[in-house]
Amino acid sequence: MSLNITGPDVKLWTEMRTAMTVAQLGSVRAASTALGIHRATVTRHIDALEADLGIRLFLRHAEGYAVTADGEALKRLADSTDRLVESFMAEATISPDDLSGSLTISLLASNAPLVMPAIDAFCRDHPNVQINLLAESGLSRLELGQADIALRTGPKPDNPDYVVVPFQREPVGLFGHRRYFDGAELPRSVEDLTMHRLIGTRSAGGTIDVCARFDVPKEALTLVTNDPSIALRAVEAGMGLGILYGSDGSLGAPLIEVLVQSERRTSDVWIVTHVDLHRTTLLQTVLQYLRA
Repeated sequence: MSLNITGPDVKLWTEMRTAMTVAQLGSVRAASTALGIHRATVTRHIDALEADLGIRLFLRHAEGYAVTADGEALKRLADSTDRLVESFMAEATISPDDLSGSLTISLLASNAPLVMPAIDAFCRDHPNVQINLLAESGLSRLELGQADIALRTGPKPDNPDYVVVPFQREPVGLFGHRRYFDGAELPRSVEDLTMHRLIGTRSAGGTIDVCARFDVPKEALTLVTNDPSIALRAVEAGMGLGILYGSDGSLGAPLIEVLVQSERRTSDVWIVTHVDLHRTTLLQTVLQYLRA
């Protein structure tokens, strides 16, 4: 049996709801009581549905209605629908105090310090929820279930299926290790950067941060990585100058910030969720902790 419904058909779905109730309860009288409609209406819905589909869903007998093989398929559909409704109601009415399960947050490793206080507070208050932190090298696809919440750095994401809210503005700076400057002078201007070894971090969209912020040609780069934590390790190893995120100028004596501006450079960080999951109790509760 197959249905080919090309558009919304209220009459057909009303008839199917009536037939599914009869299939589950086994009698017209029980279905009439459950649905709050007259028994004659129940019979009329079943007769019309069987005529529309060209199949027999029920065998009538003195004690009620017995489902045929095609009617069994309808009963399985009814049982499945009930389970989905029960699952939805359980999710919709769950109290934040009873949260359980797991939730995945994707973010750049350099952004982890921004969320740790909120995650720590959430885990203390909700010990039955497991938080999975996914350090991403590319952009997690929320619509594919790769993450529930994503922290994105840079321009505001423009995917129409995403709910995007501002999170923080993190400071960024251009740094080099003291070891690197043993054999090189500090740059005094942007033009001086082409005489230095440069380390760039490539975003998922292909943009390289040093090139974008200082208009440096890609040919001037010594090393390019897609992970800011690797860029940090390269800077700490004295390989060259690189942009470090979340830095406030106090990373420690071995690192020296160059080309410091009177107004510190910043990069926007966004909280991103999928529109279909944004209102679920678990996500909303985690978002409250992040915003706090």
